Amino acid sequence: MITRPATRGPDTWEELKRRFTTYRHVPSLTNMSPRPFTPTGRLTADWRRRYKATANSAIKRVSETIDQLRIARLLPPRPSKLRQSHITAIARAARRKELRPRSALRLFWEAFILDCAGYRCNYCKRSPRSVLKETKGRRGLRLVVDHCVPLDSSLRKKLRAELRDLTLKKCVCACWLCNTLKAHFPQRVFEEEINSLLRAVRAHQQAR
Repeated sequence: MITRPATRGPDTWEELKRRFTTYRHVPSLTNMSPRPFTPTGRLTADWRRRYKATANSAIKRVSETIDQLRIARLLPPRPSKLRQSHITAIARAARRKELRPRSALRLFWEAFILDCAGYRCNYCKRSPRSVLKETKGRRGLRLVVDHCVPLDSSLRKKLRAELRDLTLKKCVCACWLCNTLKAHFPQRVFEEEINSLLRAVRAHQQAR
């Protein structure tokens, strides 16, 4: 079940938009980022420009989708009141082609879950702000939605096509690295692997 941190800020859709905007305005990397670094380890100017365009597009799509859903009266007055029944009704309206584009609904769902999590990874507990501080302003942290219980690939494809994987249950916010490493591992196995990796890295660092 989705829970919200007490410090998430005002409980309004406009504030949710603002928080998502703040998050996306900080350059962040994913495993799909194409050669973003200079030889000195800084983000290239070209990559920053492309990231900014993508981020602005995502921000606009989330904002417009929230406005569209509110006009259609498919959203409750406040984000804290959003339930699975609302998400199900939204998906049904999209399947009836009453809402377009469908792809923006997935982005809205992701933005909502990240906001509920306070923009903090469920596994490593990092946040875009903490990584931005740690890297002295060089980059933030890209976050994604992770289904805690891995789905069969064919079932996942079918659910995505029908927007039935837009669930508020058994979904958490994860950074792109944890999400990539976790893959289809059960959480316990994933945590054991991460702890093993950390021990190996620390031993290597101490031996140098």
